[in-house]
Amino acid sequence: MRIINENDVKNLAIGGTILGGGGGGSRHMGLKDGLSALSKNPIKLIDIEELADDDLVICASMVGAPSSKESYVDEKDYAYLIEEFNKYSKDEIKAIFTNENGGGSSFNGFILSSLTNIPLISTIANGRAHPTGVMGSLNLHKIKDYKSIQVYAGGNPELGKNVRGIVESSINNSSKTIREAAVIAGGLVAVLRNPVKASYLKENGAKKALEFAMDLGKTFNQSKEPVREACEFLGGEIIGEGKVEDFSLTMEGGFDVGKFKINDLNLTFWNEYMTLEKDGKEIYKFPDLIMTFDKNTSMPITSAEIKENIEVIVIGVKKEKLLLGSPMFEKDLLDQIDSVIK
Repeated sequence: MRIINENDVKNLAIGGTILGGGGGGSRHMGLKDGLSALSKNPIKLIDIEELADDDLVICASMVGAPSSKESYVDEKDYAYLIEEFNKYSKDEIKAIFTNENGGGSSFNGFILSSLTNIPLISTIANGRAHPTGVMGSLNLHKIKDYKSIQVYAGGNPELGKNVRGIVESSINNSSKTIREAAVIAGGLVAVLRNPVKASYLKENGAKKALEFAMDLGKTFNQSKEPVREACEFLGGEIIGEGKVEDFSLTMEGGFDVGKFKINDLNLTFWNEYMTLEKDGKEIYKFPDLIMTFDKNTSMPITSAEIKENIEVIVIGVKKEKLLLGSPMFEKDLLDQIDSVIK
């Protein structure tokens, strides 16, 4: 066990953003939430091996479209998640894990942990960000008759957009319901979902992925050539650099979907970057990691922050180099990409 400190939070904000692969939420909001959580109570980070196999653990997530300007979740929403789940469940939650790495999503469990003193687990559902709820649900959709329990809350009450509730259904139906709730809320809801035994997380999650993101961020923050050293840390490559052109973005069903080009590179995204083509040839495809960095500042920037005419550096990392959860190897889930990005 380790007690998370301020440097850990700063490193995780950077490392999580890079591993978000274009998605995973806002680094600025993640950093704010992480530091705010630390200011209230110490946050403990434990290894999955510190738990008994039968201990109940639960996933903390955020669901929505990163580019939304009305996204809003406050501390009362987080408190509601825990209170409502405890009313519903007879079993005690022993630890919390996040659904994915990302600038915001690496911190999904921080405020919950701070409010409850329940520790975080370094093993998480997926070591990189992904667009759909099912992709972060540990292949529970493959278990016959499994019922997903998901508590959600978010939206600005001053705008009349606050929504809260609990849904129990299949993984697919629950995820669709939560996605629709995010749309109603103005773009984002916090979610507590899919309690499982620690042994199941151990078999299907991305082991030590939260610490891996911290180590990546530390490498970046201490480097004089941060993009190059981060790329070397990940075992990836710098693909190219240049000015963003032909940028397009639409919001479809609570997702950001779009594309742009940089010289001879063509990128598509579905929240996260999905494909990278060079001279018309696809060289990286999700769950490979594709990420962009501001050429002037070297800071990682997400698909929600990309704009026409800014200059960026593009890197790629093959999936074999990443810490991934079990759904990242399921063809039926990955086949959705082609239908969305066309």
